[in-house]
Amino acid sequence: MKTKNLFMSATLMCGLLIFAFAFDNEGTKWLWSETKPVAIVLGMAAVILGILY
Repeated sequence: MKTKNLFMSATLMCGLLIFAFAFDNEGTKWLWSETKPVAIVLGMAAVILGILY
């Protein structure tokens, strides 16, 4: 049961981090706009952890 909760938490965390935004004086921008491979890796991790969940 604990591993199931761990996979669920990790899946949600990775999945929500994909859609993270940064706020500054210039406005709102996607947090991963400079480094798009990070978003791809987070997406793949969310899918893999979701399958394991």
